Amino acid sequence: MRLNNVFDRYELFIVDLDGVLWRGNELIDGSIETINMLISLGKSVVFMTNNSTKSRATYVDTLKEAGVNEVYVEQVYNSAYALAKYISETKKRVRAFIVGEEGLRRELELVGVKTVCKPYLNIKANIVVVGLDRKLTYRKIAVAVKLIMEGSKYYACNTDATIPLEYGLAPGAGSIVSAISTASGREPEFIAGKPNTYMIDLCLRNYNVEREKVLLIGDRLDTDIKAARRAGIDSALVLTGVTRIEDLKNLENPPTYIIKSLSSICSTAKPLRYYS
Repeated sequence: MRLNNVFDRYELFIVDLDGVLWRGNELIDGSIETINMLISLGKSVVFMTNNSTKSRATYVDTLKEAGVNEVYVEQVYNSAYALAKYISETKKRVRAFIVGEEGLRRELELVGVKTVCKPYLNIKANIVVVGLDRKLTYRKIAVAVKLIMEGSKYYACNTDATIPLEYGLAPGAGSIVSAISTASGREPEFIAGKPNTYMIDLCLRNYNVEREKVLLIGDRLDTDIKAARRAGIDSALVLTGVTRIEDLKNLENPPTYIIKSLSSICSTAKPLRYYS
């Protein structure tokens, strides 16, 4: 494999996971080989996902099991870590009720946040934190709404409506956030994931790279590409996840590149480009 000359000028590659490297438990053809090629060329590779279900350490294990030759926890940025980082920098004496999974709980506890996961109606918490929760119950929503209406701060990992799995699209964290917001009459005060640039800003603090030499690769126009544009970096949209070719009509703010898949950055052909 060889990197296309179009992409060789970039030094830092920020790569989304769901819909770019894999769909659910299914690897996308050529994705891991492409990551390993970038690493072998001395490029900096960062993995950045809105998915909050796993901790950064668990994502490292997942990436290694998938075949990535070299990856460390410092290379992984997900919305659970970003939200935990934000809370640790802005709040003290925090007790959080979690609508989410183990990865979110783990990242919060790593920064010293006390967490409550069981949905008892009489629990006390001054923050409600919402992420993707594949064991969601009505009781969890009810407790979250009760706490928010009583004055607890309300934060979300992300508002992705869907998540790409091997069989198609499934409800994302945004569907849970919407239910809680509708019932409570309040929107989250902070959303950690893309299109917010908070994760990108955290990443760029740790890499001494000019923004024109950073490329974000993702599968969503409304999160990945929008976040890149807001952060002032280039973007490449892959068509292996949420976005389809028919979604690219009449775009006001197209990505820098459109490519069929992550492995397309190794193709000798020019990438697809969209001009509105």
